[in-house]
Amino acid sequence: TFMAKLVIFIPLFFAVYSLVTSYLVPGSYDWNGILVMSFNWWPVTFLPLGYGLFAGMVASLERKAGNYRTLKAEVLSPRRIWLGKIGGMALIAAVLVLGDLVCGMLQGDVPPLGVMLLAALLCWLATLALIPLQLWLATWAGMLASIALAAVGMIVGVLLAPTKLWIFCPWSWASRLMCPTIGVHPNGIVLSAGDGLLDARVIPVGILVSLVVFVVLSMLTALWFERRESK
Repeated sequence: TFMAKLVIFIPLFFAVYSLVTSYLVPGSYDWNGILVMSFNWWPVTFLPLGYGLFAGMVASLERKAGNYRTLKAEVLSPRRIWLGKIGGMALIAAVLVLGDLVCGMLQGDVPPLGVMLLAALLCWLATLALIPLQLWLATWAGMLASIALAAVGMIVGVLLAPTKLWIFCPWSWASRLMCPTIGVHPNGIVLSAGDGLLDARVIPVGILVSLVVFVVLSMLTALWFERRESK
């Protein structure tokens, strides 16, 4: 399906873009530039919109396949089916982030592997809560609603990420955690020494909040799905 192609082509986009940029501007594109491009743009645009599109396609495929009737024929509760769907999406999201990491490592020279691994892990953990939210909306209201929410969330997330309100917006979490990790503002500008956005204490806070919200939303949406299927 098209989802399988996304896992390959989205990370490849970053690899091709960085290679083209390095040739067009020789000597001015190094690993710092790759980090900024991959782990600044990735949580700001591609992960929010990607989750919205991904959830919409998952819900659409289920509708075309019988609207969960095939899965309900198995000896599984609706709650387990829903949680399994969320878990599968989370694993594919991890593959997407890993693909971005691998493509970044293929750019040449010796990469800052520790920073890249940390950034990839934080991007994944900080966006997990978006999965049950987007899947619920896509299942309830369709793909357009899921993509619309992702687009609005992306814009609001960028605006709130550098503010004290970042903790209240799930779309801001990954962008905010990238500030101390790669030293770049959500708008793409390198942060100067002493900038408050470089405070690494937001990292454990962001991870904890994201995981708690992910679990809560997963359980709440699973209950919603179970009640819907029981009617």
